[in-house]
Amino acid sequence: MKPHICVLELINESRMGMGRQLLASCLIGEENDRIKKLKLDKLLLYDSLPLYDKKDVFELVDLLIYKSLIKYVPVKNNKFIKILEITQKGLEEIKNPSEELKLSKSFEGFYSEIQKVTPEDKIVFEKLKEVLEDLSDEQKKAIICNSKNILCIAGAGSGKTRVLTKRASFLSNFRSAKNILCITFTRKAKNEMKERLDSMYPNNTIIIETFNSFCEKILKKYDSLIYKKPFKVMDFRSQIILIKDILKQDNISLDSALNMYYSKRQLYSKDKNTLFLKFVHDVFSLLDYQRNNNISDKEIQDLIYGHYDYRTSEMIHSIVHKIQKFKIKNGLRDFTDQIVHTLNFFKTHKEYIPKFDHVLVDEYQDINSLQFELIELLNPENLFVVGDPRQSIYGWRGSKIEFILDFEKLYKDTEILQLSTNYRSKKGIVDVSNNVIKTMKLPDLSSIQNEEGKVIIVKHDNIDSENLFVVQSILSLESPRNEVFVLARTNKQIEKLSEVMARNNIKFITRTIEQKKINITPELDQVTLSTIHAIKGLEASVVYLIGVNNQNFPCKASEHPLLEAVKMNDTYDKFEEERRLFYVALSRAKESLIINHTSVITSFIDQELHKKITKGKVKYQSDKKKYKTNKAILENSNSRLYQELKDYRYTKSLELNVPAYQIFSNNTLQELCSEMPASFEELKQISGFGPFKVQRFGRDIVSIIINHS
Repeated sequence: MKPHICVLELINESRMGMGRQLLASCLIGEENDRIKKLKLDKLLLYDSLPLYDKKDVFELVDLLIYKSLIKYVPVKNNKFIKILEITQKGLEEIKNPSEELKLSKSFEGFYSEIQKVTPEDKIVFEKLKEVLEDLSDEQKKAIICNSKNILCIAGAGSGKTRVLTKRASFLSNFRSAKNILCITFTRKAKNEMKERLDSMYPNNTIIIETFNSFCEKILKKYDSLIYKKPFKVMDFRSQIILIKDILKQDNISLDSALNMYYSKRQLYSKDKNTLFLKFVHDVFSLLDYQRNNNISDKEIQDLIYGHYDYRTSEMIHSIVHKIQKFKIKNGLRDFTDQIVHTLNFFKTHKEYIPKFDHVLVDEYQDINSLQFELIELLNPENLFVVGDPRQSIYGWRGSKIEFILDFEKLYKDTEILQLSTNYRSKKGIVDVSNNVIKTMKLPDLSSIQNEEGKVIIVKHDNIDSENLFVVQSILSLESPRNEVFVLARTNKQIEKLSEVMARNNIKFITRTIEQKKINITPELDQVTLSTIHAIKGLEASVVYLIGVNNQNFPCKASEHPLLEAVKMNDTYDKFEEERRLFYVALSRAKESLIINHTSVITSFIDQELHKKITKGKVKYQSDKKKYKTNKAILENSNSRLYQELKDYRYTKSLELNVPAYQIFSNNTLQELCSEMPASFEELKQISGFGPFKVQRFGRDIVSIIINHS
């Protein structure tokens, strides 16, 4: 029997609910007093996974939860205790098991032995003492290495940008290399690298470009050979205008388009403008996905129609088709077209491909198929790439982790180096980060700082309590506010917290992946609120993570429904990417890391690590007494909704001739205000809402909450 079926069968077989710990004990055949007392050792599936340990079982359970095959439900009359229950989807899985339901992907064996610093290297270091001053031995080796192709695995906070610029400078000034190209992903990274190189050697001739700026210069230089008429770049503003025009042509209002594309929950969680910008982003990302993977128009059409109702499919297909026609007719190219057109030109005019002695690529874990093909066509004499597989978090928009994992298979004469020292974070923070990402089987990072730093886990009763704690904690901080990050998995979490911060007169800036505000910088008195995707590459002294529960990590919400729909048959592993995203969040902190959660904490923090954080070198900080959300807090933060629900309860109590508390308790009203359920399924998770009350009052309650939103 397949391991995941054993888990499902045992949960189904058990007449009582089981928590994760008890379930794992039964599956591995552990004997203890509780198992004997409950006679669980008599179950048919007892000891069905004898070769597993508890960590393996926990990981399997988490994957089943993520796949919606099992779920947590609160124990009757006790919302703080939750047990596992099989879903209808889980029952169907038992009847027709999947071919393969994989556990966390192991990256062990992807790399040959990582090269260490040798005594011979140290002799060279001594000769170049002045050039390599203030660098670690690992960094020195990466800078002077003579191998033809080099992969430098640079962990979080290991100084990769410094190494990249130092190597480029070293090649130019001490190896007499003439044709050097450095490629980055963002204008911010490009400018930072250029400033560093100019400060070291003002007259350097090193070319520094983003993938897009490099391609745009090629297209402009050979414009007459590539195009029959002038072409210009289509920016994001032009994309917005174009899609609005297409919707008008198709007689579809903006409201109708959003209603077709998004779920009710998404519609009520964000304003129309934000949703529309996300929609524009998704449509053009679909076009990128098509070109990145060389998928035909017919295949894309089939993918769209396979995941949406007919009306929505027609709308999306019409937009995609008309965008392509409009661009060709009006001589426009978007950012992906820049690379596609350059590739096509190089393939037909190989004599115009520029020759480089050295090409250096930053953030190599994020490259997509088109960018990889461009590097292949450039075919440099020497290729140096730096990246971190642990921070590969853009698979949803086309990047492929396989390019960095398979580097030594793709390029002969390869040497693998590692930057394993973290200069950013204190030891305790590095240790926690290592533990979370250990499934990747890469060598741990070590901190250069001996101080432990502060790592705290705080459990909250609900979201309001969590937000209040963060606000009160920030108000008591001595650190400058611009050295404080509050990070969340979704935009919705940021929006909720920002309201509380505004009421408490805390100044802040927000960063989201859709805003693309690359150069936004907080003032001295401003806190940074950000999604994790938008904060990559940055750091702060104090980092608060909010919503670190098993709903957000891994995230079950669909942030980009169109992209996730078309990638269903792709190699994209969202579960593992979510783990890496969590790692990125943890590794932003320099001195203090405060992890906040409600309900069940993310499975990415296993029980062993949880114990280490809470009972080891740092104290567990409970918020139940000091920060418990009460009626006064809720009425202050969400007064209108709370009052509407109270009025509804009072009206129903008169209708039914029963006391108001028999309709709903005050605790239930408070939970409704904090959780904001927008469907019957979500309403069932609220304490005090059994099947009878959902049937009798559910429609009214959901309607009140949605109207309030």
